[in-house]
Amino acid sequence: GFSPILRLYNLEITQDQSPDFAHSLQELDITLDIPQSLFQRQFIINRIIIDELSLLLVEDETGTWNLSGFETSENNDIEPLLNTLFNTSRLQISEAQLVLQSFNATRTELNNIYLDIQNRRDDHQAQLQFRLNNQDSPVEMSVRLDGEPLGTYSATAYLDFDNLELLPILGNTISEQFDLLSFNSSGQLWTEFDNQSLNQIQGAVQELNFSA
Repeated sequence: GFSPILRLYNLEITQDQSPDFAHSLQELDITLDIPQSLFQRQFIINRIIIDELSLLLVEDETGTWNLSGFETSENNDIEPLLNTLFNTSRLQISEAQLVLQSFNATRTELNNIYLDIQNRRDDHQAQLQFRLNNQDSPVEMSVRLDGEPLGTYSATAYLDFDNLELLPILGNTISEQFDLLSFNSSGQLWTEFDNQSLNQIQGAVQELNFSA
């Protein structure tokens, strides 16, 4: 069928809040589903492909996170964005970077992000992989959800990590309190949950190392 593609290349946004960082996008492809768009009388997206996206999120004094250089919106309703996400047949993000800058200016990076989300009616699947602060081994995560993501659903999730340095996750307070120089671990985590509660969680740790 007729499926036009909207394509954007080489976008870069500089801002005064963090002049050492620029939001950037190498390529964005959006494929529209014209038959469904005409049938539903609104734009229906069939596929979104994002390549080499870099974003910086900053925390303010209230603990709120925002995109650097953009003012906080009074309307924080993300439901329209989630509706678009869960009604898109496939979303693929590759070689992305997300930088989180806390209020005390500490930065944590998620590098080499790969995200693949597939939606088929009530079946929603996601695969996520990233490197925390450019560590050698990636963190891998998969989620499968059955039902309506914004309504009634059941889901399972799996997390795998190998020799993951945990100090960036624990924060400076804990590392200073115990005088930790390094703290890494390898293991897996499984969980089952639904729209009402966390039903089950299991974990396995193969290795745990720390030095002080």
